[in-house]
Amino acid sequence: MADRTRTAVAHQLKAFGCQLFDVGPEGEKGLWGKFDKTAQEVLDMIPWLKRQNAQGENIYIRPARSQQEPLVFLDDISLATIDRMGKDGFAPAVVVESSPGNYQAWVRVQDDGVKLSEAVRKAVSVELCRMYGGDAGSRDAVHWGRLAGFTNRKPHHVSRDGLFPYATLTRRTGKTASAGPRLVVDVGTRLAEANERSRQAALVDSLRQTRSAFDDTDPWWFYEQCLAHLKGDFGQDYDRSRADWIIATYLLERGHALATVAQVIADLSEDLQDRKTAHVADYVVRTVGKADVWRELKARGQRYEDVSGQLLELAQERCVAIQGAMERGEVVAERPRAVQEQGWEMEM
Repeated sequence: MADRTRTAVAHQLKAFGCQLFDVGPEGEKGLWGKFDKTAQEVLDMIPWLKRQNAQGENIYIRPARSQQEPLVFLDDISLATIDRMGKDGFAPAVVVESSPGNYQAWVRVQDDGVKLSEAVRKAVSVELCRMYGGDAGSRDAVHWGRLAGFTNRKPHHVSRDGLFPYATLTRRTGKTASAGPRLVVDVGTRLAEANERSRQAALVDSLRQTRSAFDDTDPWWFYEQCLAHLKGDFGQDYDRSRADWIIATYLLERGHALATVAQVIADLSEDLQDRKTAHVADYVVRTVGKADVWRELKARGQRYEDVSGQLLELAQERCVAIQGAMERGEVVAERPRAVQEQGWEMEM
């Protein structure tokens, strides 16, 4: 007679489409896994896993963490939700009914051979959980799911006759979700942008920590010192517009007037005429206006990713005010002689 547990495990391993797996029991001592096991090694462990299961341990599995497989886990979802995922292009490669009416799904979001970092997998997991619900506690890149063919030993699942339900493999296509690769690209782009914002914030903090070496009573001199500092930190990733934004934010936080900060950028921003040609004034005014709005929102505890798309709209009134102040020459600082002698003025 065929071993139904072994058959279920073999089907689940094949549908995962992975070379290596982490597997193990969880009980009173917590989860103690066996890592980087081949499919055959997992199959050879079945007698031992059965004994652990009979002693009250739950049996879990995941694609080996070391392999960065493009499989994302969702927990505690319904069959109707799984059907909806399929219609949206996110059909799971593996579905396990973990307890009656509750399902776990593994979605393959890239083809075989493609590796995804834990950061990307976690971000995809968060996005799928946002779209389809499920257990928020499982939104990570390394979550364990149930291995089919073993009983769910959680006490609240025991039946009146004292039996525990089996985790059953209900779907096992092993296929890549059609909408998965696009989601990976979108999430990866957002992650890169978030990392860049974090880096910029870290650089601003670095400027704050070393402010004793930067005399910001002269904002023109301060700009030049900060620029050298940022070039060293960014290296090949240095970007002139990004540097203007960071320094403008810092100068505004230090209390310098909007028109003064705008004039500093107009005077000293590298290759400004070549970069912006006929749009120099717009660039300077928008950079400073948006930086000032962000300065205020950040002080209120807002996150950049939540407000970045609104900054220009929110800055409209102060952009008009900055341009008017510049046209009237209302620069609340005396520019260094060297700047005055070179005649660096922003043409409005």
